[in-house]
Amino acid sequence: MSGAIEAINPITVKIKLDENVENTIAVNFPQSFNVGNLKEDISKKFNVDTKSLLVYQHEEEIENDQMLASLLLNDFGIVEIKLKLTEEATLAGEKLDINVYYSSFTLPDIITVHIPTTNEEGETVMKDLVVEIENKAIKKPFLGGFVHKKTKIEYHHAITQTGPTIDQIEKLKEKTCTRDTQTAKLLQISTDTTKDQATQHFGSATESIYQPTKNDSEIEANKNYETSEQRDKRINLFGAVELIQRNFRRVRLNQCIKSCAAEYRRLQAIKKKQEDRLKQDYINSNRKSENFPRTKKDFDLLFAQIAAWKEAERRKIQENFTGPSRIVELQALLEKEIQLLNGIESRKIEIREDMQISREDNVLARISEPIKWLGYNSKFHTFWPGSFTRPLGAFFEKKSLGV
Repeated sequence: MSGAIEAINPITVKIKLDENVENTIAVNFPQSFNVGNLKEDISKKFNVDTKSLLVYQHEEEIENDQMLASLLLNDFGIVEIKLKLTEEATLAGEKLDINVYYSSFTLPDIITVHIPTTNEEGETVMKDLVVEIENKAIKKPFLGGFVHKKTKIEYHHAITQTGPTIDQIEKLKEKTCTRDTQTAKLLQISTDTTKDQATQHFGSATESIYQPTKNDSEIEANKNYETSEQRDKRINLFGAVELIQRNFRRVRLNQCIKSCAAEYRRLQAIKKKQEDRLKQDYINSNRKSENFPRTKKDFDLLFAQIAAWKEAERRKIQENFTGPSRIVELQALLEKEIQLLNGIESRKIEIREDMQISREDNVLARISEPIKWLGYNSKFHTFWPGSFTRPLGAFFEKKSLGV
């Protein structure tokens, strides 16, 4: 059981290297390890002798037989130690090179992360979270270059390679030689100097040069002279244009608001008229269905109204009459109900007879129709299939004309 606990809860050791090297590493060790076991593991990764390593905690050297579990922990449950080399190893040229350490370092498949949490009582409790590490390393694909035919060595383009770090660039900055600096193109251009010098003109060139004489008269500008910039500023043409445009937009906006308001009122009036017409149509349809029922829905509505009327009359009779008078009134109510039902039934019979006549007329009209087809000369041809159907057609034509 203790071995299982050690495997689940290892000790995390944070190792600070020599002060001259600004590097820190973190390693997990079982609780059964002591400082000597730690030195053996670290020495293999740094390729140094175990006796050359010294372990310190709070500036005090720790002996090899001291257990890691007995060392002091920080607030996060991690052991912080400092690793140094002995003076003999330093003189011998041994170093704690971090590059050597990580070259032999193998990333584990599972790591444990300590997370500080606060419980209900407000105390800080450390929880361990097991994290699985997925190795997604791939072989670098061939992104451009060439392959040597004989040696089969692949030469990749420089743009596909990972560039150096900033520190490496700063170190090699003075020694860098590039193609741009070695093959600079020289350009010859002519420029004007800042110095003035005299020139001589001969022949026809002197005709275009003005040479002042004593007979020349000087003209001075009027004190009220106004430059173009001053005139533009005084007239302020752009300001006037902006004022006109602003007022025009305001007028257009008011016109649009008024037109939209008038259109809204017009649409509201049309909507109200439509609603009133639909309401009136609904009332008229209800009245028509009550006075001239034709469909099953209309008859159901009449039956429902008769039932509601009968129930109201019966309740009124029970409240206002007793004894023989109640019986008489109920008898009269029953007779009225029978008359109403008989009227509805007679209306049903009339509608059924009308529908039967209409169906017979439709059948006769359909069988009396001639056969028509489109002939080869793009004309319609008519054929009467029997001697009986033609008189029927004439009969329905006279009937349609009201003869």
